[in-house]
Amino acid sequence: MSPDHSLIKKTKDLLPRLIKINHATVDLKDRLEQTVLLIVEAFEVAFCGFFSLQTGGDHFILEAASDYSHRKEGRCRLDIKEENLRQAIQKKRPLIIAEWSNDFPKEYWQKIAGYEPRSFLGIPVSDENVTYGALVLLHDRPRAWVQEEVNLLDLASQEMAGMLRSTDVLLPSEERIVETLARENAGMVRELSTLYKISGHLMTTVSVDEIGKTVIKAITGDEGLGFDRAVICLMDEQEEVLKEVWRGEKGEESSARDIIIPLNKDGGALARAVQERVPITINANSDPVLSKIWFEGLDCADCAVVPIIAKYKVMGVIVVDSFCNNRAITKENVCVISMLANHTGLALDNARLYTFLDRTNKELVEARGLLAEAEKLAAMGEMASTLAHEIRNPLVSIGGLARRAIKVVNGDNGGKRYLEVIVDEVGRLEKTLNELLDYAQEPEESYAKKDLNHIVEECLELMHREFEEASITVKKDLKSIPLIWCDERQIKHTLFNILLNARQAMPGGGAIRVSSSVEEDDAGGYVTCTIKDTGGGIPEASLHNIFNPFFTTKKEGSGLGLAISYRIVSHHGGKIEVENEPGHGVAFSVKLPMNPEPRGHNVYKPKNKIKKQKLE
Repeated sequence: MSPDHSLIKKTKDLLPRLIKINHATVDLKDRLEQTVLLIVEAFEVAFCGFFSLQTGGDHFILEAASDYSHRKEGRCRLDIKEENLRQAIQKKRPLIIAEWSNDFPKEYWQKIAGYEPRSFLGIPVSDENVTYGALVLLHDRPRAWVQEEVNLLDLASQEMAGMLRSTDVLLPSEERIVETLARENAGMVRELSTLYKISGHLMTTVSVDEIGKTVIKAITGDEGLGFDRAVICLMDEQEEVLKEVWRGEKGEESSARDIIIPLNKDGGALARAVQERVPITINANSDPVLSKIWFEGLDCADCAVVPIIAKYKVMGVIVVDSFCNNRAITKENVCVISMLANHTGLALDNARLYTFLDRTNKELVEARGLLAEAEKLAAMGEMASTLAHEIRNPLVSIGGLARRAIKVVNGDNGGKRYLEVIVDEVGRLEKTLNELLDYAQEPEESYAKKDLNHIVEECLELMHREFEEASITVKKDLKSIPLIWCDERQIKHTLFNILLNARQAMPGGGAIRVSSSVEEDDAGGYVTCTIKDTGGGIPEASLHNIFNPFFTTKKEGSGLGLAISYRIVSHHGGKIEVENEPGHGVAFSVKLPMNPEPRGHNVYKPKNKIKKQKLE
C-alpha cells in the first residue's frame, strides 16, 4: 500500500504545535490531553492515548486519551498487562501492526477503544534514563505506517517525555512526594468529601424515599462516587425476601423494577451478602440474579454487593458497577460503598423510628379523643338514667291519663282537642328521651353476615307510606355486593335516620336516589350505600357540625339522629362521607368494611369526610 504523501506533509506541521503545547502554562494533564488530540487530528486515526509505565514495569495505566468517554472520568485506571508492548517499550523501539492478526492479543485494546481495532502503533515515551510509558494509536481499518510517520511520532513522544521530565525536575523532592500522593489519593479525597456531604444530608431527613434517591444520586452522580449503575434492595421481613426499591444510572434516577430476591441459594450473591453480612465482589455474568438485575442478555461488569446494616440488623443491600468503562471494583471501592451503606442503614433506621413514633403519637391522640368521648358518654349515660327515672314515669302517667280522658270526653269540644295535644307532646318527649338513651348507652352488638341491599329494602319499605304522603319518588340502583359483617339492627337504624332526614328536607316533595356499590382498596375495600336527595342541601356554616350531638337546623328534633348514625358506623369500622350541594341536595354515603369480621370501635376511628363539590 503506497503512503499518502499529502498526509505526511500535513503531519510535518505537528512538531511546532507540540512544542507550543509543551511550553504552555496549563497543568500537565491538560497538555497531555491536548497532545493526544492533536495526534488524532494530524494522523486521522480513531484513538490515541498515553499509557504510563507503572513501578515494576509490568503494567500500564491510561493517563490521557482522545476519546471523551475516558477523559471525563479523570485519570482512568485501566490496567493493560500487554507483554508485547512492554517488551517493545523496554527496548525503546516502536511496535507496529499494520493489520491485526491472531498472534497479537486484542482483548485489552478492544476494551479501551470500544470497538475491534484493525491496526496498532506503539511508540515509547522515554529519555536517556527514564521510560515514562507509551504513545498508542489505534485505527478501525488496516493502516500501513510509513517510516516518516513513525519518525515524526517518535519526535512527538520525545516532546511528551520533555513535558514529563520538566514537570518532575522543577519540583523539590518533598513537593514531588506530595504531588504524587495527592494525585494517587485525589479519588479518595473526592469520595470522602462525597461521603461527608451525603451523611449530613441523610441525618437530616426522615423520608425513606428521599434517603434512597439521595444515595442513588451519590453513587452514580457526576460529583458523586462515579459508578455507572446502582440498585438498592430492602428487606421484607415478613416474606423473608429482598425487594428492589430504587435504581439509577449515571446520576439519573430510574424506575425500580418488580424484582424479588429470595434469601436462599436461589438469591445468589445478594442473598449471600445478607446471610454472611459481608461485601461481595463478583462478575455479574457469573450470577443469574445479578444478570437479572442489570437486564438479562446484556454483557455485565464486575459489581459489588454491600449489605446495609444498622444496629446489628441487615436492612438491605446496595449493588453497584461501572458498566460503561468496565472498571474493576477495587478494595478501596468496596470500602467506600460499605461506609455509605452504614450511613444509609442508620438513616433508614432513624426514618423508620420517626415514622413509628409519629404513628404512635397519632394513635395516642386518637385514644385520648376516644377516652374523652367515653367519659362524655358515661356522664350522659348517668344523666340519661336519672332522666329516665325522673321524667319517664311522670310522662307515662300523663300520657296514659290523657288517652283515657279522650275516651270519656264526648263531643267535639275544645277539651278533647287539648287532650290530643297533650298525647302528641308526650309522645314527642318519649321519642327524644329514647334517642338520648340510645346515644348515651353502649349498644349491644350482634354481628352476623348480612346483605346490605336487603337492609336497604327493609328501610325503604318502612318509609314507603311517608314517602307517598310527602310526594317523594324513590329510585333504586342496588348492585350485586358481597355479604358483610354487621349488626343489622344498628345499620337499619343508621339508614332509617338518613332516609328520615331526606324526607324532612323535602316538605314539598322531591326525589331520593338509593344506590349500592363496592369500593376496593389496600385494606380490603368497602360496601357502600349512598342516599341522595333533592332537598335544599345543608347550609355551609352548619356542615361541619352535622355529626355533633344535639345539633339541628330543624324546628323539631333532638339533633341526635346523625350523631347516633356516626357512632354506629364508627363501631363497624366504617365511615360516612357527605357530598353537599347547597340549594340542590345532599348525598350521604355509608361505607362499611369488607372484612372477615368486625373491627370493633376500640381499634378503629372513623374518617368521616365532608365534600363540598357538586355531585355528578
